[in-house]
Amino acid sequence: MLYEYLIFLKWWVYLLIIGLIFLPLASRIFSKFFDKGYLYSKVLGLAIPSFILWLLSSLRLVPFERGWIIVIILVLLAVIFVFDKGYPNFKQALIENWKIFILEELIFLISLAFWVFVRGLRPEIKDLEKFMDFGFMNSILRTKFMPPTDMWFAGEEVNYYYYGHYLAAFLTKLVNLKPAVGYNLMISTIFAFTLSLTFSLTANLVSFIKIQNFKKIILAGLISAMLISFASNFHTFAYGVFLPAAKKTGLLKGEIKPYYYPEATRFIGYNPPTNDKTIHEFPSYSFVVADLHGHVSNIPFIITFLAILFTLLTRQENKEKILSLGHFLLALMLAIFYMTNIWDFPIYLLVTLLFILYQKIYLKSAKKIILAIVFDFLKLVILTMTLLLPFNLHFQNMTQGIGLVMSRTPIWQIFILWGNLLIFAVMFLIFYIVKIRKDKLKNPSDIFVLIIIFSSFFLLAVPEIIYFKDIYDRNFYRANTMFKFTYQAYIMLTMATGYICLRLGDIKTKMRWALWPIFFILIILPLLYPFYSIPRYYRGLKISKFRTLDGMAYLSKDSPGDHAAIEWLTRLKDQPVILEADGESYTSYDRVSMATGLPTVLGWRVHEWLWRGNYPDLEARQREVKTIYEKGDTKASQEILQKYKVKYIILGDLERKKYQLDEEKLLSLGTVVLDSSQTKIIEVRT
Repeated sequence: MLYEYLIFLKWWVYLLIIGLIFLPLASRIFSKFFDKGYLYSKVLGLAIPSFILWLLSSLRLVPFERGWIIVIILVLLAVIFVFDKGYPNFKQALIENWKIFILEELIFLISLAFWVFVRGLRPEIKDLEKFMDFGFMNSILRTKFMPPTDMWFAGEEVNYYYYGHYLAAFLTKLVNLKPAVGYNLMISTIFAFTLSLTFSLTANLVSFIKIQNFKKIILAGLISAMLISFASNFHTFAYGVFLPAAKKTGLLKGEIKPYYYPEATRFIGYNPPTNDKTIHEFPSYSFVVADLHGHVSNIPFIITFLAILFTLLTRQENKEKILSLGHFLLALMLAIFYMTNIWDFPIYLLVTLLFILYQKIYLKSAKKIILAIVFDFLKLVILTMTLLLPFNLHFQNMTQGIGLVMSRTPIWQIFILWGNLLIFAVMFLIFYIVKIRKDKLKNPSDIFVLIIIFSSFFLLAVPEIIYFKDIYDRNFYRANTMFKFTYQAYIMLTMATGYICLRLGDIKTKMRWALWPIFFILIILPLLYPFYSIPRYYRGLKISKFRTLDGMAYLSKDSPGDHAAIEWLTRLKDQPVILEADGESYTSYDRVSMATGLPTVLGWRVHEWLWRGNYPDLEARQREVKTIYEKGDTKASQEILQKYKVKYIILGDLERKKYQLDEEKLLSLGTVVLDSSQTKIIEVRT
């Protein structure tokens, strides 16, 4: 455990240094924030250098190597402190705000340490879609120039939104760690960012309503931070507490199954069973299962994006340099959204449009308003798409059009899933309508919360009207649309909740003391979730059960032959093509390509079908892999190996399980370079 502690400390120190380097930049952008954007400096310190290196690598000017990461960060350090004279007000900001800097760093560090501990209880990179995420990450780590090679479709580049995996590879390469350790540290870092950045944004929202009590500002930040990081919805209380209690007291008859935490994300279409099965996840579930998906990797950048929008909203004075920098960072974040999880791109373009609409609404001429809105919006879109050119040159869109939904969610299920957040939102809207009539309120925090509330309402409504077509069948036709839209609605509404509590709780009326018991119930019930999810997935939270941060260590016991093969292949410096048994999605097949980043002829078939949309090509490759492993014409096998430039053939338990192996033929195709625990690596004879 001492070794893992030192690795964790090393990782945190790198994040701390990156944040300190970019703190002068953050303190200028977020100069009106009480914390001067301290935590956002870490996100900017990841976003800017990683994008520059990605861009240079995509243009084949600079390879994706650790040395170049360090060079780019040092150059940016020079730009910040030399070209712009170190930001004259930075020293003063340090002197005046060091206490809040330390507080926020402690919040980040404690949350990071906590989730590192949690992941160390069950660090395995297996189950669900971890093979996919880790495979992308490993392929990127082996890649010199972007885009990376598809580890499950030899000869082709990744046709997926890989930037979140690139960020994990970027940090892992910078800190110089094993990929399997970097994976678990990255998911822990995203958790820590989600909690701490939400704390900062919500607390800053409250600070703009001139609440003098600093404890209330901290409380608001903590409410939103805890909800977004740990909470679920009313499902946990309804099915984990209320129904079992009703059964126990005799109020309810029939069987009540033990509560299973994933059911809070698979409710519509499952309970009761219907032909309209959907997905409605939330960050807490994502952190527990630890799949390094794009919608998870994007969260820190989404919160930073919203913080930049808010800080621009607070600036009434005309400081063109700050406004231009802010708009550029918005475009950069939108580009990252697009390459990480494209669903977030149109969502936050819409949010931005609402902000632009509000900012321009005070111009006197209606014609000027329209022109100003169109100009600012098009300028942002054009800049974003320019930044995205290298990505789009290699990417084929997977969208198959839009359709009208054939089913809708019952109101009672909507209440179970989003009721607590919607109650807060509706209460705030009522408060605002009443307040605006009396005071014509124009507080930037209120405007910000109104915009994200209306954006969230829209996102919750979209899957009830239209859906985006993909390969999934009729029973799951709107699952992806529901998933990606409501996930962002959940994020925005939870960020607003802490602010709403303090905003409404600060009203000087007789009803104020009646509000807090309601708030308490609405907050506590969703926070029951981690008491079910974390112990179930991680089998308790005992320090003595901490194992390792190495997500691939389990293979040394479960499959020592495969582990030895992976270790041998990992030492190769280039990215040769390998051949292993292909398998269905969510299985243990294609484990070698996943763990090494070396491309195999065909990997998880349904996933490749989703990414490429050409099923006949997948079937053809599947037949060719089978031809090589089973009895048949040796010459035909050699031709297929040459076609895909295969250098190594894997022969292990999964290959023996799937095929009627002709081991004699396989051995005739090359030389055995590794033979360990029934697993062989055959180097193909050229």
